[in-house]
Amino acid sequence: MDDFDFSDDIIFKALEGGLSEKEQNELSGLLAKDADFKKRYEQISRVWYYGKYTGKWNQMNEVEAWNSIMNRRAGKLRRKWLGWSVAASVLFVLGVAAISFMKGFDDNTAQVAEMLSGNESGAYLVLASGEKMKLGGSFEQEMQEGIVIQGDSAKLVYKGEILDSEEKYNELVVPNGGEYQLRLSDGTVVYLNAGSRLKYPVSFGSDCRKVELEGEGYFEVAPEATRPFIVCTQELNVNVLGTGFNVASYEDESEVAVTLVHGKIAVENKEKSVVLIPDEQLVFNRHNKEMMVQKVDAKMIAAWTKGILVFDSMPLSELAVKLGRWFDVDFFFTSEKLKQLRFTGTVRRYSDIEYILSLIESTTNIRLSLKGSTIVVENK
Repeated sequence: MDDFDFSDDIIFKALEGGLSEKEQNELSGLLAKDADFKKRYEQISRVWYYGKYTGKWNQMNEVEAWNSIMNRRAGKLRRKWLGWSVAASVLFVLGVAAISFMKGFDDNTAQVAEMLSGNESGAYLVLASGEKMKLGGSFEQEMQEGIVIQGDSAKLVYKGEILDSEEKYNELVVPNGGEYQLRLSDGTVVYLNAGSRLKYPVSFGSDCRKVELEGEGYFEVAPEATRPFIVCTQELNVNVLGTGFNVASYEDESEVAVTLVHGKIAVENKEKSVVLIPDEQLVFNRHNKEMMVQKVDAKMIAAWTKGILVFDSMPLSELAVKLGRWFDVDFFFTSEKLKQLRFTGTVRRYSDIEYILSLIESTTNIRLSLKGSTIVVENK
């Protein structure tokens, strides 16, 4: 790897999620106009978000590269990692990415995401009348008396609320390859992942706040003691007064997962109710109808809201499903055995799909070839 000079400080600030608006624009311009700078960015990013093939570590030079980068990093970042030794282990580099992410998880914006995506979400709104509204450029529209929505290609905000009014439902649909943020009339913020839809009232009634989710969503619920917030999926209901949690309920997956980041929630079906505390995840098996609660790193589960994908010993078959939704591509495996190989790593969604595929290739014995909108997986 090339030697990196101090001028690359802006790259590290971007990876840490610490850029100002001016610096974001500066970096965006450099990436667009300077091919050498873009190459350096990708090289540093490759080490920062490095992945590994479980049980295998052939790229030992990446650890040396990390040492070289960190030795060149001045002041703030060097002090940040003071006391950590660079072990000759794949887990170190994965851990660095994880710790860096955890530091910036509570930032209000995914800064690098905004610079590198440049894509329309493809989201659209289904109004109570059945009319479909594509969500693209900035707009403001009155939905009903006292309720106004403002939106653009990334976010939709409902302003105003009328208690005891007739509930008129809207449905936000996010196709594969997109994502969208929604602020409901009560102040609750919802992040919708690719391939998801949320049905909700324009204005909630006075008794409770109920929404219906298909796919994956992260919820920061506005606390209200008198009106519980309920997220309904096909199999489970999540009851909450005010908290942050993630729900993954895709119809083509065998499990529904509810993960609590902070606060307290009750997850229930017709048979039982289970209360979760932070860093607990309830998994419902659609085949045998059983519920299981396990300890997890909840912020890592919800990392997708910040434009980060985290894989922990994940079978390639599952990884293919997640990448397929994020990038709107299909995967074709030339062998069933390849589906069982496992991958652990951390990658940015807003990198090019080709770059992410090359990162996975560099730590495995597989080849990933992009042909149109299909990725062919085969042995090297």
